[in-house]
Amino acid sequence: MKPFFDCAIAQAAQDPHFVARQAVIDLPDADLGSIKAPCLVTRFTGRPLPVPHTGPHHGEHNDAFYGALGLSAQDLADLRSSQSI
Repeated sequence: MKPFFDCAIAQAAQDPHFVARQAVIDLPDADLGSIKAPCLVTRFTGRPLPVPHTGPHHGEHNDAFYGALGLSAQDLADLRSSQSI
């Protein structure tokens, strides 16, 4: 048995009203390909919709995050080589 949410999204993605309103969009994802996602409900005339994304890749912000904590480039290299990050 499929989870309810999976069925509901699949049905919503094909509903004529939702299709016309572009309420369900395809988000490009480097790892998963294209995935269905809900779009913003509130829309304002003359204002473009923001371009949504699926989020950062695993570890994408490690350098900035750990750098802000005071770790050096060598510290990060050591953590990577030990597969800690």
